[in-house]
Amino acid sequence: MFPLACLLWWSSSQQDVSVTLYATGMPVAVAFLIPYVGIRLLHVWEIRSPHSNQGFRPHHGFMFGSATSLICWVVYKLSFPPAMADSVWLFPITLGLVLGVINFLFDMYAISRGVLVVFNKSFAEGKSAFRISLQYAPVFFTSFGIVYGFELQHLLTTTGESDAMLRYGRMLASVFVSPLATEFLHWIFYGESCMKSYKQIMHNT
Repeated sequence: MFPLACLLWWSSSQQDVSVTLYATGMPVAVAFLIPYVGIRLLHVWEIRSPHSNQGFRPHHGFMFGSATSLICWVVYKLSFPPAMADSVWLFPITLGLVLGVINFLFDMYAISRGVLVVFNKSFAEGKSAFRISLQYAPVFFTSFGIVYGFELQHLLTTTGESDAMLRYGRMLASVFVSPLATEFLHWIFYGESCMKSYKQIMHNT
């Protein structure tokens, strides 16, 4: 799906390299980075499939990143024009809600099938796939979609902007918004860090 995503964004952005790279590259990079940190370093997730290596799938980023980019393209085509004339937040918030719902449902299904294991508090308490995925998925994926959509919209409406350093610096910083938002709300609702893993706790008991 990655070549298709590149082709669609290249065409829709009037062959703008910056837009195409961000629209396709940002979700792929995040879909590699966040799962890798969560699986290999924090041990809060695990993917159990025939193609997994120590709980991590090497192709995970391209699978989910490309799918995210394509979903973003569909939302953009449906909501961007003439939405810009009404609100600069319509496209980002719409994208955030769409990604939040889709990924929440997908993770809930993957958890229920045993393909995805999330070692969080709800998992340790033996709660349902709905409660396990509810603990992180809505806030993480919705906040990612809003930030991703906002930065992409900014690129689409400021083609040729000269402040390249500021632009790419802001994009780099935006990668941390979703984990920080998840961590903040996790402390409020669960009284602990979202990075706390119950994997070893469950193994030891």
